[in-house]
Amino acid sequence: MRILIRTSKWSIWSRRLGSLSIPLLIIPVFMHRSELITSDQFTLIEAVALGAAALGLLCGIAAFVRIWSTGDRGWGKAMLGSILSLLCLTPLAIAGYAAYRYPPVTDVSTDWTNPPVLISAFQRPPVALDAGQTAAIFPNARTRNYLLDSDQLFALVETEVKAQGWQVMSTSVSAGLPTAVQLNATAQTLLGWKDEVSIDIRPDADGSSLAMRSASLTGIHDFGANGLRIEAFMVAIDNAVTALVRDTPVAVPAEDSTEPQEVTTGEDGALENAVEPPPAEEVTPDALAPAPEG
Repeated sequence: MRILIRTSKWSIWSRRLGSLSIPLLIIPVFMHRSELITSDQFTLIEAVALGAAALGLLCGIAAFVRIWSTGDRGWGKAMLGSILSLLCLTPLAIAGYAAYRYPPVTDVSTDWTNPPVLISAFQRPPVALDAGQTAAIFPNARTRNYLLDSDQLFALVETEVKAQGWQVMSTSVSAGLPTAVQLNATAQTLLGWKDEVSIDIRPDADGSSLAMRSASLTGIHDFGANGLRIEAFMVAIDNAVTALVRDTPVAVPAEDSTEPQEVTTGEDGALENAVEPPPAEEVTPDALAPAPEG
């Protein structure tokens, strides 16, 4: 008599749901970044993918219990489905930690006394992070003062904006001297959400200052993205300014010929670059004779 060992249906469904959730989670990200789907459609598809992953994990747990109690087959299928489901749920866990770590805001600035101006149309009014919270949560998100003129600082800022891949929307320059510059650009998050970045370069007594603001165009929680973006950009500008100052040649005054020169000796102990004294005048016997009396 042949005994049939069945494969657990829970394990089969766990593998199916886990395998489905992976492409359902990843492919819409590229479509959203390429603007092939809207943000609302992207959110809906991602919610379906996370739901499928959650069901796949539950089916995997149920399969393990069933297989342990009945001896059915399907350990491999249940394990694969559970792993794929956990991989899909990892971004949700990361977002949950970020939501716990950072306050629910969508607007961060280094200067709220005179904040850089935003020019985009927002889906809902930005929720700002005040100066005290900004200093406590994002200590590097603060206005910088550099010993550079506005033109030099703007060149560094423009280079870094291009390196970040941000799309510049507008650049305005004041007509007066010294010049003040405002740059507005669009930044894209990893999942394809759009944020606006506004940068102000203002001349001051010692050089120029750099203020920055970053705000989410959609959503009610930025999960710390705006503050972290400002911190990373400011640190990059700090490094660029340091490199510029280090690599810029400084004019050295010509050496005075009356200053003492360094004296070195060769292997035999002879002086190599010492300044030789003028030759002494030759003394003759006639020069030593007394002068005739008058």
